[in-house]
Amino acid sequence: MTPKELLKACESVMKSFNPQVTTVDSHSKEKLGVAEGPNAEPAKVFIKQVFYGCVRYKLALKTFLSSFYYNNSGKTSRNDYTRYMILGYLALFRLHELGFERFRSFIMADEPLKMMVFLEFVFNEETLDVTLTDELCRIFDRDFVENDIVKRIKKYFKDADKLMDDLRMKAYGIAAAKAKKDEEKAAAFKGKGPTKFVPFKLNTPRPRKVPEPMKIQQGIKAMPVPHKMLNKTSLAQIEEEDRLRKAESHRRTFAKYEGIKREPKLNETKNTVTQLRQEIEDERMAPCRVKLRAKPAPVFETTAQIKFTASSILREDYMYKQKQKKEAAALEKYETELRDSTEYYRWKAEGEKIDEEKKLERVEMLRLEMEASHKRAHESKERNLAKKKLITKTMKAELHHALKKNEKEAEEIVKRNRRMAKEIAKVRDTKPQIAVRKIKEENQRKREAIKLDIADRIARKEKEDLIEQERRNDLIRQIRAIERVPKLRAKHFDPTESSGIGLLEEMSLVELRERLRMVHARDEEEVVEKRQKIMRVKQANEKKLKARIENIKRVRKLASKEARIQRKQYLRHEAEKKQREKEISDAAMKKVIYKIEAKRAAIEKEINDLAEAEAKVAKQRMFLGAAASMVEEQKFESLLKGKARKANALQSEKKIEQVVWERTMAGETKQRISNVRKKAREQVEKDELEKRDLTRRKKEIAEREYVEMQDKKALTKNVRAWEKTHSAYLRTINPYATKHNDDMLATIRSEQNTTRSFGNSSRRKK
Repeated sequence: MTPKELLKACESVMKSFNPQVTTVDSHSKEKLGVAEGPNAEPAKVFIKQVFYGCVRYKLALKTFLSSFYYNNSGKTSRNDYTRYMILGYLALFRLHELGFERFRSFIMADEPLKMMVFLEFVFNEETLDVTLTDELCRIFDRDFVENDIVKRIKKYFKDADKLMDDLRMKAYGIAAAKAKKDEEKAAAFKGKGPTKFVPFKLNTPRPRKVPEPMKIQQGIKAMPVPHKMLNKTSLAQIEEEDRLRKAESHRRTFAKYEGIKREPKLNETKNTVTQLRQEIEDERMAPCRVKLRAKPAPVFETTAQIKFTASSILREDYMYKQKQKKEAAALEKYETELRDSTEYYRWKAEGEKIDEEKKLERVEMLRLEMEASHKRAHESKERNLAKKKLITKTMKAELHHALKKNEKEAEEIVKRNRRMAKEIAKVRDTKPQIAVRKIKEENQRKREAIKLDIADRIARKEKEDLIEQERRNDLIRQIRAIERVPKLRAKHFDPTESSGIGLLEEMSLVELRERLRMVHARDEEEVVEKRQKIMRVKQANEKKLKARIENIKRVRKLASKEARIQRKQYLRHEAEKKQREKEISDAAMKKVIYKIEAKRAAIEKEINDLAEAEAKVAKQRMFLGAAASMVEEQKFESLLKGKARKANALQSEKKIEQVVWERTMAGETKQRISNVRKKAREQVEKDELEKRDLTRRKKEIAEREYVEMQDKKALTKNVRAWEKTHSAYLRTINPYATKHNDDMLATIRSEQNTTRSFGNSSRRKK
């Protein structure tokens, strides 16, 4: 299979694998069949190894591909995810086994632009040292990442640069061939040229005349009186007539039922049923209508005493001592240096204020420079464009030269291959048969020599076995004779005497018991003494804690008093600061208002002067009779001014509404942006929590696996120790069988060593 077919096969196996349905072994067996053993196909073995490796290092490859797509999002496609995973596995974990030439064949089998992006990311020192090392160290050991992954990839940097140059030439060659083909097609096409788009010559629309506003009549037109008799009656008369009519209706209704034996009680029955229903409903809902009255909060006469703990006492005492050290250091510094740092801090505050003003000036200068930077950016853009055009022209010339060179090299390779094929064809029909015949003859000679050697060894082994069997039978007869002789094993024991073996510190049982009793008594005395010492230490610590508590109470009281004073001073300072800011703001506002009013007064004065001058001229014209229709014109002018005032008022209202609408939309936009940012922050916090939780779980799993591994090791060690002890015990039970087995093992090992040495010497002679 070609490298391209191998990559497609690996990609097909990876895409069809679903870990929730099948296992790795079953999926491999289903897709590839037999991919192990000496008779397996090399292509299937390679596909299986790639598949197993991608599944094994799935987490590391996922991290690698996430970084790769993040840095090359505009140059890559998610459809090639599996292809990049396979190539990433080969580059990171199997490049030293595969060899760069085989890896080069896989790269050249795919599209050159895609492979250029992949190689520029993988064989980049910054990517390996910064991005991949930090990300992979979260999964693997740092030593493994630096020595087995990064270091091995860095060995092939020069080969990778050559491969990228070839890919670059190949990519540009394909692009140039495509462009040349398009030019040939355009030159071959002889017909009507392309249509040129010309915009329409449309006339500018005339402004539409705005009609005069329609006059709306306002007023209320009263309707006539609805009834002629309305004014002849009153409300009291109508109510009296209704009362009399109801009484007459009741009288006629009761007159119908006079003289009946069983008078109907509809009203009473209805009221009774309703009342019973209400009583039953109240009785059923009574448990739900319990009114609970909360007891009033207790009034404590004194404040609760907070109990101190030992840790809180020591912590607060330590803080107080640290504060005392700082104050003592400040006093000592003042005594030794004879100066106060208050003036320095005042000078520092003034300097910071001046620095802030200078900072504002710098910001303004930067703003002006940013305005002027637009022109410089335009000029730089034009220079870069000219430079890129020159580089493109040079690269095209180099590409043309490289294409010619590649064509010549390809022709030379074809000629060389044809020459080699002719030379091989001359000798391939005779020399292989001669070599096979020689090997068969050599193998026959070796087989005959081995048969003779084996027969000789078997004869010697049978003679040695007979001698060994006779020796063993003699030993068995001797042992049986010794075992038939009875032995006296009883011995008298005296607890007051020692064993008499001659060991150091040898003593009798009675003396041992006496010494043990003395040791127990000494241990009890040491325990009592230690308990008393502990009690004395506890009492001393309790006294120290009481003293510290008193000191803490005193310090707290002083600190509370000082805090109240500082709080009052802070509030007074804040009030004075706000008052100063208000005064400054008011003064600035007054200045601005004064300037605006002065400008407004000047403008109004100028307008009034012009109006007075115009009115004066108009009156003079009227009195002099210069214009006969001046009165009529003045009338129409006043009407026009009234309409203009109305239009200005309407325009002002529309402007105010527009401003309100714009402010509302701006507030909504701001709130929407705030909500989006808040949601993003919450998502980031959620991701951080999940990440920390995942890290914690990984750590727990690793600790649990480590504990299980240690338990397994301990269990294995115990089992081996028990087996060793049990084996030693079995050897002590039957010494004769043990000795016999040891002798047999020694004999067999010596024979094996002899056979091995004999085989080595025979091979050296041959």
